Amino acid sequence: MAHEDGSHAAHKAVPAFDVVLRGYDRRQVDEHLAALEGRLAATAGQSNELRSQRDAAARRVHELEQRLNGAAGVNAASAPAASAQPQQPPSSAPVSLDGFGAKVEAILRLATDEAASIRRTAEESRRGQAETETRLRATFGKIAERLGPLAERLDGESKAARSALPGVTSQATAMEASARQQAQVITAAAAANAARMRADAQTRTEATARQEADVREQLALVKQILDSLGPQTTGGAAPDAQPVQQQPRVDQSAGRSTGTLSPEAPTETIAVSPPGNPLRKGAGPTPARRASTSSQTPT
Repeated sequence: MAHEDGSHAAHKAVPAFDVVLRGYDRRQVDEHLAALEGRLAATAGQSNELRSQRDAAARRVHELEQRLNGAAGVNAASAPAASAQPQQPPSSAPVSLDGFGAKVEAILRLATDEAASIRRTAEESRRGQAETETRLRATFGKIAERLGPLAERLDGESKAARSALPGVTSQATAMEASARQQAQVITAAAAANAARMRADAQTRTEATARQEADVREQLALVKQILDSLGPQTTGGAAPDAQPVQQQPRVDQSAGRSTGTLSPEAPTETIAVSPPGNPLRKGAGPTPARRASTSSQTPT
């Protein structure tokens, strides 16, 4: 029973394994330990049964010894009668008892060895788990040592970025404001240039229209003057035919006559007012016209 209590104490003393990132699978370890504990419990049950059998055998041996002692007393009383006969040892009962005790001891020894083997296996598993945890802690320590400087550098870069963010934001805002201002200046300059070009074009158009109106008015005046002059004839008809007089050709663009007259044709100087001071239609001859002289060459 003491051995059974020790087995239960060893079963209860097994610590729970910690869950770690790497190492043995906890489920497999738990299953293996559960199997070992089951085998240990079965062995403990067999040991208890064997102990019961041993106790029963011991009681039987004790009873047999008592009976043998009683039989020995009877034999001693009847020794003179049996002295003539050789005394033989009793039947093989003690031998069978010794064999039975050796078998029980062998079974108990086997159970004890198996329980010790199970304990050794569990202890080795615990030691392996502890070694694995130690290696994992060492590995994690090395990883932490390597990641420490990297984390510090990342922290410093993050702080630098956060501290530089307001300056970058203000710089971007200033650049955006400057770009908008430049765009407004360029837009205003382009609008002013377009307005100036439209005004210049309008001025040139109006000047061209005025010049065209002046030219048209001067042409109308020249035409009126030519119509008012009409064909001039001499005082008497000569018996001989005179050559046909050439009509003067008026240069409309300059407002003067460029035609060639014959020697017999009377000539008259026509004064054309400058642009901007046109002569009104139907106003009659101007003082320049009245001051003009007509020359007639006889044939």
